[in-house]
Amino acid sequence: KNLTKFNHVKIHIIPLAVNNIFENMKLSYAQAKKILGIPENKFVLGILGRIDTHKNQLFLIKALDIIRKQNPNVILLIVGDITKGQNNEYLKLLIETAISLNLSEYIYFRPFMEDVEPFYKAINLFAMSSKNETFGMVTIEAMSYNVPVIASNSPSTSEILNSGELGFIYEKDNINEFCQKINWIVN
Repeated sequence: KNLTKFNHVKIHIIPLAVNNIFENMKLSYAQAKKILGIPENKFVLGILGRIDTHKNQLFLIKALDIIRKQNPNVILLIVGDITKGQNNEYLKLLIETAISLNLSEYIYFRPFMEDVEPFYKAINLFAMSSKNETFGMVTIEAMSYNVPVIASNSPSTSEILNSGELGFIYEKDNINEFCQKINWIVN
């Protein structure tokens, strides 16, 4: 309220919520992995959203290189599309980085999904790697699917995760802290 020029009396906070769309969840872990074409016997770190520098998928690819040295069973699932007409170079960078780090066979790129149930049912841990996030609906969705969350310490995500009580938080761009937490979770 103090940071805007709006009359604070006219400001109303309406919390976002996930509709009760999860009543009809039907897929098993194995079925979801089969739909997405990923190995059943791997620990899956997943991110869902627009392919964009802001979402910071590159951070996760670089982190996977470190994580796999201690936990070779970990793979990365990236689901999303680029914004139409934008970020083609970023997607190329992600693919080139995966190739240069010899991670191509451990990173699974999948396009935007209207039905996100297979994604959430196939992953073991959801990663919110955005540099800043106003309100990550995907964080709420992951929690509603009972998927543990690890997220960068942006104000709204920290609030959603109740300052780390409801999920794991790491300092933005701190790849060592992120990898340590992932390895602890996997172990």
